[in-house]
Amino acid sequence: MNSDNTQTEFNFSNIYTLVSEPEQYDSFMRSLLAKLDLVQQQGSSSKPESFGAHWGKASALLDKVTPWQSETKSDLDKFLAVKMQAMLAIDEGGNIIAANSAARSLYNLSPKAKVNDLPLSTNDIATLIGKINSIILGQHGKNSPNDVGRFQNQNNKSSILFKLDAYHDASMNSPRVILMTNEIYWPQYLGPILQDLFNLTQAEIEIVRLMMSGAKVSEIAKKRSASVTTVRSQLRSIFSKTDTSSQIECLRMVIGLALMHDHDDGKVVAARIQAGFDTAHYPRENQRQLLTLKNGRQVDFSIFGAKNGPKLKGRILFFHDQALGDTWFKDAVIAASRAGIQIIAPLRPGFGRTTIYEGVYSDPIAFAPDIKELLDYLKVDEAAIMSIRSGLVHSLAAAQLMPNRFTSITAANPILPVLCDADLEGTNGYNLLIPKTRLHFPQALRFLCKAGFAFVTAKGPEAFAKAVVRDAPMDLEWVSRPEILPSITAGQIVHREQGYVGNYGDIAYADDWTYLLTESSIPIRMVIGEHDCNVQWSAARRWASQLDHASLHVLADSGYFVQHQQPSQFLNWMKQDLQIR
Repeated sequence: MNSDNTQTEFNFSNIYTLVSEPEQYDSFMRSLLAKLDLVQQQGSSSKPESFGAHWGKASALLDKVTPWQSETKSDLDKFLAVKMQAMLAIDEGGNIIAANSAARSLYNLSPKAKVNDLPLSTNDIATLIGKINSIILGQHGKNSPNDVGRFQNQNNKSSILFKLDAYHDASMNSPRVILMTNEIYWPQYLGPILQDLFNLTQAEIEIVRLMMSGAKVSEIAKKRSASVTTVRSQLRSIFSKTDTSSQIECLRMVIGLALMHDHDDGKVVAARIQAGFDTAHYPRENQRQLLTLKNGRQVDFSIFGAKNGPKLKGRILFFHDQALGDTWFKDAVIAASRAGIQIIAPLRPGFGRTTIYEGVYSDPIAFAPDIKELLDYLKVDEAAIMSIRSGLVHSLAAAQLMPNRFTSITAANPILPVLCDADLEGTNGYNLLIPKTRLHFPQALRFLCKAGFAFVTAKGPEAFAKAVVRDAPMDLEWVSRPEILPSITAGQIVHREQGYVGNYGDIAYADDWTYLLTESSIPIRMVIGEHDCNVQWSAARRWASQLDHASLHVLADSGYFVQHQQPSQFLNWMKQDLQIR
């Protein structure tokens, strides 16, 4: 994006790179601030449509930072993405202009990588460049007796095979060279498919993944901090479940299974399978209730688990993250019922039928008195708090108001205050925009939040579904359920009335709420699933080490929905906090 006094044009084609690369992101943000200054100077000038046009382009921002949305990919990107082996596209200057996820992961490629960055010797690089130039010049005959070149991977000293070919499409002035290798990388969609077909555990899937990377049994044991005996026992279980008798036979089956799906198709299949695993839940209409507050506003809440009566041993106050966070999965509800625990799940302002406040937006501190009134109404004197993701900030606000009412906070995959760039580790492009802007360019926060949230009002539920899928693809299944539309519609109204901040974004990312975390008077248990790829690992470790009242727990064989994958562990913690035997 450039800013001048005549016309400003956005180029969102590689916005995800701008977000991912700190230097480019900073340059982008400085240009954005310059544009904001220009818009402010124009004010109500003779070109009032200037801000409208700027706004329209900015409202598309979040759709463009999602790395896996196929509709934003070029034809070349799509061509490369369908292969599970590493594939690259190279121009006449030796620049790697596109690479699929396998190539990026196997060769650790940066956005500006060149052929010279491949893990090859100097002589091999020179030979490869010669082959590339001959293709660019049209001197390479296709389908020659053997057009596969053999080189050596300098990372592991193994042979690496390259096949090169020309690629043309209508948008290119000159041909590109497609470089295909024999090296394959674990496609993310394989895990859920293996779980569905063979009932493999997360640990067993991880062992299969390491086998595919070429790791020996001793290396697998070392990487998993397990004994060789344990790994061999897990291998026998894998062979039994997959009807194979050796590592080679198992890998032959797994690779064949992976090749049955191209990249995009595999992701869709995996998301549907994962949704089937995770969305067995109690229908919300069976437990939704509405409390009218003394000021006339309303709080929409649900009650799960144990019923009131002699078998009731304790209560949990639950703060959700997504719009559907008041839905507890069936296994977790059953476990809570058996433990004599009742779960009280209030919907935050703007979700469901919980009404918003007067003013700019509904912040956690303003919502805490409503929680107090709800607990008074339900006659709850003591509870343990559980939260997921950005629900932690609401938990802390409630605990600050009522420190003697809560025994603890157990936060699943928590979103934490962002104080430095290291705190952004693990976040995806969508979740990284707001905290990094607040950290480095706070004066542009209002604009970026508005650009991000505007599409909810502009494009409706379909666009919101796309936003949900950014954090967890299986949530798309939830959004398609008929009872969800009223909640999303309410969210649209909230955004129209509240402007740039709303609860369909991560409010915890928008404001500095560090003091709520550091000044908490009750223990905070931060829990992360070991396979969750969208977690602030660095921040979680730092806060756990700096705060006496905070601790970090990493649960094995768990991911994004760690609280539903291991409900017994969470309930045991909270039973302990509530002194339930």
